[in-house]
Amino acid sequence: MASRMSKEERGIRLVAAAVLMVGMAWGFLPGTRVWILTIGGAVMVAGIAAFVFAIRKGRQASGNPTISRPSFPLGEKQNLTHSPAPPVAIKLEAANLTREAALAALRRLDWIQFEKVVAAIYRGYGDAVERLGGAHPDGGVDLIVTPKTGRFVVQCKHWCNWTVGVKNIREMLGTLTTSGIPKGVFVTMRGYSEEARDLGVKHGLVLLDEAQLAELVVGLGPTHGAEVLAWLSDPRKFCPKCEREMVLRTAKRGAKVGKQFWSCSNYPRCDGTLEAEPV
Repeated sequence: MASRMSKEERGIRLVAAAVLMVGMAWGFLPGTRVWILTIGGAVMVAGIAAFVFAIRKGRQASGNPTISRPSFPLGEKQNLTHSPAPPVAIKLEAANLTREAALAALRRLDWIQFEKVVAAIYRGYGDAVERLGGAHPDGGVDLIVTPKTGRFVVQCKHWCNWTVGVKNIREMLGTLTTSGIPKGVFVTMRGYSEEARDLGVKHGLVLLDEAQLAELVVGLGPTHGAEVLAWLSDPRKFCPKCEREMVLRTAKRGAKVGKQFWSCSNYPRCDGTLEAEPV
């Protein structure tokens, strides 16, 4: 169903139509002189152009709706609390994605997938993202996000079982000083200790937790959130060192003999590994 025109769009179309009619009447009155014909023709052309522009604008508004950017990725002080959701079956349907399904999918990620999902979330809201994380040294900078208002640094910690402490916030503040980028966002799952939260807010950091991430995912919708949903739904693992797909292996020696782990499919050329989730 097509969306209704706003008052502004209706007004633009009416004004354009009026200009068009005046231009045509003025340009074709009998007995007019050359200069009147010239002015009338110019007005008529301007009217046609305005009318076509108004129609195209209306079509774009109805066929490609814009997405409203949430306030909290670079917003004010938040009251951040951990709100665990009950276990649910992950059903990632873009049209009716629920907060609970988004939370469950976010919790199942590994740390490398988590970085990629956070980057995809910001891209979904129209920001340019440079990813520096992975297994390589990044100086505490996982992402550099560039919206229209300026750059900021993002640090990602996929910690589902423990909170971010004050030490981690101090390290983040040191990262901002080193990078020369004054604004920073810390993203984690479980939340923050009271001391860490107070220190972060005092220095202007934005602290996001799993509840806010789930809201961001749901808020993207089916069109803007396609990349995020693809990552959340993908059961494969990718090597944090070379980005190749990983395979599930069983340790044959060492302290973890008999336990499964994810190994790079390019082994032994690449020795990237990830821990396997307990069954």
